[in-house]
Amino acid sequence: MRYARFFGSFVLIATLASMIGCAKINANKSFDLDVGEAKHFTLDNVGGKIRVEVSSTEPVNVDVVVADKADSVLNEISSMKRPAKDKVLDQQSKTKAMTSEVTVPGSQGIGVVVSGNVGPKKASVKIDLKN
Repeated sequence: MRYARFFGSFVLIATLASMIGCAKINANKSFDLDVGEAKHFTLDNVGGKIRVEVSSTEPVNVDVVVADKADSVLNEISSMKRPAKDKVLDQQSKTKAMTSEVTVPGSQGIGVVVSGNVGPKKASVKIDLKN
């Protein structure tokens, strides 16, 4: 009887712990990116492993960052600079498709910055974030 109560308590605690740390994330955003424009998409409090998928109809630059660095990276890009690799979790240049799995520290958010469309036409961009 004592072991059954202990086992039942253990199962309850393990279940609650897994529910707290494993909220399902399934977020997406679609937008058009004009020639020379940069945009970002952020999602707060995601922490852990996140699968990032980006697709575009034109080649673009993609920078995956911790959310609180998204504005800083966007400012660098607006100044015609590529962000340093130590500021990003992952990045790809001139791509139409990117799939990456990144680890976001703690309970911080994630940001995806898309830029670098050199034209001649708008790029239709789709971002999917999942864990």
